[in-house]
Amino acid sequence: MKRVSIFGSILAISVAMNVSASAQFSAALDTAKRTADDAKKSQQVVDQRADQTAELLNQFKADQRQLDASLRYNNSLERTIEGQEREIGRLTDDIANVAGLQQAVEPLMIDMVAAFEKFVDADIPFNLDGPNGRLARVNRVRQDIDNPNTSAAQKYRSIVEAYSLENEFGRTVNHYTGTIDVDGTETSGEFLQVGRVELIFKTENDQVLKAWDNDTKAWSDLPLSYVPDVKIAMRMAKGQMAPNLFALPIRRASSAQ
Repeated sequence: MKRVSIFGSILAISVAMNVSASAQFSAALDTAKRTADDAKKSQQVVDQRADQTAELLNQFKADQRQLDASLRYNNSLERTIEGQEREIGRLTDDIANVAGLQQAVEPLMIDMVAAFEKFVDADIPFNLDGPNGRLARVNRVRQDIDNPNTSAAQKYRSIVEAYSLENEFGRTVNHYTGTIDVDGTETSGEFLQVGRVELIFKTENDQVLKAWDNDTKAWSDLPLSYVPDVKIAMRMAKGQMAPNLFALPIRRASSAQ
């Protein structure tokens, strides 16, 4: 009975020891598992912080590049502004000189218009009348000069255009219709203007042929033998035939020189 009792005690002690060891092992496993979970969580936090740090670093680099670009752009704008300020200063000086320049140019333009009027008056009297005539052009130029609302540039342009047209007349052959006084009668006919050297009048029936004498400021008769050449010249002036030679009595318009 004693042996059974001892064996039972030993068995009880062994079972108790096994139960205690199992509990310790289970507790150790739980501790290791918690440690692993904590380590995993810590690693996740570390990884998250690393990602955030990398993102912040990239954003910082991007901001730095944008800042550098902004600084270069600002430097460029500063140079542009400096150039514009210099240009403004130059324009301000030019504007300040405009009044003085206009005061100097205005008398010159007035003299040019006066000379233009005298020239037309002294020249052979071709193409004087009508809205597009030379006298109307003289009046328009005079009106431009006298108009206070017309700029100096517009006045000068008007004068130059008028002189250019007059200059062109000296190199062309022109034809137009009109009337002159023939022996006290207003007579219709055709005019032939050959530069500034000859102005001829011919009636439609070819019975009157006259040339302007700028010395006497009057019309003088031309021999009717010139009629064929005058007709050729008129056809050329109308563009009805190619340029060709024709014979006319050329007078020196001494008064227009």
